[in-house]
This record gives sequence, C-alpha cells and structure tokens, in this order.
Amino acid sequence: MKKIYWRPSGVSRSMLLMLALFSLGGMTIVEVFKTTIEQKMYKEKLKAARRMKQAIKHLAEKREKIIGTIDQDSDPARSGLIGTLMTNITSTSGHLGAKQTSVNPNWAAVMVEHFRRAKLQAGDTIAVGFSGSFPALNLATIIAAESYGLKPLVTTGVTSSMWGANLPEFTWLDMERHLLEARLINTKSLAASLGGQGDRGRGLSKKGLQLVKSAIMRNGIQRIEAQSPQDSMDQRMEIYRNAAGDADIKAYVNVGGNTVSVGSILGKKLYKEGLNLRPSATALSVDSMMSRFAREGIPVIHMIRVKKLAEKYGLPLEPKQLSKPGEGRIFVKEEYNLPLTLAVLVALCSLLYIFMKSDLGFRIFYSAEIKDESAQPPSQMV
Repeated sequence: MKKIYWRPSGVSRSMLLMLALFSLGGMTIVEVFKTTIEQKMYKEKLKAARRMKQAIKHLAEKREKIIGTIDQDSDPARSGLIGTLMTNITSTSGHLGAKQTSVNPNWAAVMVEHFRRAKLQAGDTIAVGFSGSFPALNLATIIAAESYGLKPLVTTGVTSSMWGANLPEFTWLDMERHLLEARLINTKSLAASLGGQGDRGRGLSKKGLQLVKSAIMRNGIQRIEAQSPQDSMDQRMEIYRNAAGDADIKAYVNVGGNTVSVGSILGKKLYKEGLNLRPSATALSVDSMMSRFAREGIPVIHMIRVKKLAEKYGLPLEPKQLSKPGEGRIFVKEEYNLPLTLAVLVALCSLLYIFMKSDLGFRIFYSAEIKDESAQPPSQMV
C-alpha cells in the first residue's frame, strides 16, 4: 500500500530569513571564537629567542663601552646591532628599515623553523656564509643552530652595507669574539675575507682595507686571500669540507649579500627568501656558494628581503623597542575551532533539512504565515 504524506509546496519568506540569520550568526561565531595553536617546536623556538635576547643585551653593553652612546634614532631598540650610514668599511648601500626589522630575538625562532622544514637533525653539520650587513641575523643563525644541536661551519665577509656592522672597532668578528668570551655562543668563524666587491674589498679606500685586515687579525681568524670570486668560492668549499671531515654538510645558510655567497646581484634575486629546496635552473646556472651546494641537492636558506620574511612570520616591521621572546606567528597561530565549526555546520544542515525538505518547518510557521501570499497550504503527495 502506498503511503500518503504531506509536505509544503513552497518555503515562506520568514523561513528563508530565519535560515539566513542563523547562517550569518554561525559564521560570526566561528570567526570570533578561534583557537590559538602552538607551532611545531614551540619550546625550542622560545629557548632560542631567549638566548638571542640575552646575547643582544650583552652586545649592546659592549657597544656602549667601545663606541659610546647608542643613537636611538637609528637604533630605537638600543640593540647595538645597528651601525651608521657610512664608514671606511662600508661596502654598499643598505636600507635602515630592514636593519631595524632584523633586530628581534624572535628571528632565532624563524631560523629554527627553517632548520625544521629542511628536515635537519641534531648533530647535523651545516655551512654558513655571513657578511657584516645583518649582524642580528648572523646572531640568530648561530643561536638557532646551537639550540637545535647543529654544528655550524662559518665563513665571514667582514665589510658591511650601510647601517650594518660597519663600525671598524665593532665588526661582526668583534661581536662574535665578545659573545664567545661571555660564553653566549660556541661558534667561531673558520675564516674571513675582506668582503665587498669581488670579495676582495674593491671600492674601499686604502684605510678601509687596512681596517678590515686589522679586524681579521685582532680576532685571530684565518684570512681568505683570493685572486677572484671563483677562487674565493673554491677556498671556502675546501675550508668547509676540511672542517666537516667525514660528516656530510646538510644545509647551507646565506645571510646578507656577500658576493661569493649569492653570486652577484642576479644570483641574489633568483633565490627566494627563506628555504630553497628546489631552486630554478636559472638560479643554479649562476656560480655562487648557494648554487654549488644546491646543485648537490643540499637545502639553501637565503636570509634576505628581511621585511618580506618578517611579514610571513608575523614579526614587526621597524620595531621601536626590542620584542619579547615568544611574539609572532612563528610561535602560535590562530585557527578555526574545529568542534565549534562542525557543530555550526551540523546545526545549519539540520535546519535546512527541517525547513526545506520536511513539512515540520511549515507546521511551525503555518499559523504565523497564513496571511503571507508566498505561504501555501500543504498539498497531497503520493
């Protein structure tokens, strides 16, 4: 025997309005009541950021003793890691805002994230190329590598762009030495070059060249004396391989724009900021330290275009004070509350069924909608 049932032949405006209001209300609830999720390796990132803050404080004190009062206009965070516009060891132009953005202890957490995404393990050996242009990022790299349990092998180009470590009495090598003496880091540069054009200090005055050579000598660092950029690369590769011994080098980190590290302005642009796992063929065609490692399938971490990286990881641009460890999306991120979102979705689907597919909604609203032309009495369906 066929069953006979009743269902509405149309849906009233009141029903549609109610469904629309519920949908908007549900969407608002889901957007407002998000949950915060700790990012992977949260504890390790926080530990690295705290170590970096301690190191920054120590360098600021040393800077004031050696150079004098820190200029708060150029270095509002009073970090001691911002140089000045021009000195005898300034190699190229630089952007003050980028240097200010780099002064943040949470960059150490960003480096930990890069190491994690490169699938590095504690005990791995990495090669690192520094210039003097971003001393704060140099520090972040060392602190993060040591906190992660890596063995960083470092070579340095001493000269710096504007606003970097371009004070002749307080180069990156000097900062490194002060941190080693205070036992705030354990990593010392294996060798250093003059840096600048051709990695041989071209463009510097005779006085500038002598100041750079003096910085290398007083810090007890082996000097790279190359006849060409390619010769400098060859020497660096040999230094890395000898220091690594039987261990494989598992990643290469470039900080700043040292000529041999990035392979000229073109090479610098062809690699994206941050982690590079599969560089383009065009990037690999430019001879550089990055390309030499990348051709072997080794991950390259390119610490350049600082403001873009800061925006990606939720770090402030040009902060006016030193950020607290633990701030930024690199530590926590907002996500939708999945149980709440699912509950709202189930409720909305249930209401849609009740008021659009069954006659229950019509029965609820029938008495109120009897005068509504759009509401029609139920029709018999077989």
